[in-house]
Amino acid sequence: MTAIRRLVPVLAASLAVTQAAHATSPSASPACPARSRPLLILPLGDSLTSGVPVDGKPDGGYRTELYRLLKAGGCVFHFVGSEINGPDDLPEKNNEGHGGFRIDEIAAVTDAALQKFQPDMVLLGAGGNDELQGLRLKSAPQRLLSLVRRIAARSPHALVLVQTRPIRTDGLQPANEKFNASVRRLIDREHRRTPSIWLVDNARRVSKADLLPDGRHPTPKGNEKLAQGWYEAIVRALRRQRPTA
Repeated sequence: MTAIRRLVPVLAASLAVTQAAHATSPSASPACPARSRPLLILPLGDSLTSGVPVDGKPDGGYRTELYRLLKAGGCVFHFVGSEINGPDDLPEKNNEGHGGFRIDEIAAVTDAALQKFQPDMVLLGAGGNDELQGLRLKSAPQRLLSLVRRIAARSPHALVLVQTRPIRTDGLQPANEKFNASVRRLIDREHRRTPSIWLVDNARRVSKADLLPDGRHPTPKGNEKLAQGWYEAIVRALRRQRPTA
């Protein structure tokens, strides 16, 4: 009997740890509310969306880890887009990521993608190439906001998630910080007006150690951190959204 009594606290502690781990797991409860059809997700942006080759191998940017997180979270979905790229372990390679594209160039392909794929959710990341090219940096956040509003107007039932830019070490971090500060303010304000628009503040998730030698693209580990930010924002947005399908 004494031995059993000694075991009780140990078993209780073990159960508490197991429950805590289950609660923080993506599969603890379905991340996506039940729907009559799969959620159509359009990853839209530049090379952070498309991914860049790492050690000569294809890379899907944040999409590879995001796919895994969404599946583990019980979501039924498809990635959509006119581009098809990524590593072998990414089953759904469709996206609308265009390496080197500025905000205006991304805007130029957006309408066709929205019309063709009719997404339920748009994951927008843009602005890094505006910084790289020094293109009217002061107005870049406003150009991004204009694109966000355009997406919301053309796809009024879609959720629009907008990412701040990760840290960069190529000499452009001061411009990056100003861009992100403006984007936070503009998208937070827009969310209050249009609840389907959400900020994904990924800027602070990636450290210098998470960048490739070019100083602006994340390593696979960095992309995992970005994917976690996207995933948490997606879950939060879906749980607040009124069911439409």
